[in-house]
Amino acid sequence: MCPFFGHTNPLAPCPRPLRHAWGSLDPLIGRLRAAFEEHGGKPEAMPEQ
Repeated sequence: MCPFFGHTNPLAPCPRPLRHAWGSLDPLIGRLRAAFEEHGGKPEAMPEQ
């Protein structure tokens, strides 16, 4: 996690590249979708990617 997360005036930008951060979101979204469906959610109720 970024050491400056939550600071309104960070001393520097986060060292983690944005591209890497977005790449880690894709697997998270996949896991959330799977959990939603496992607990009775209907896939058609989910917005398209």
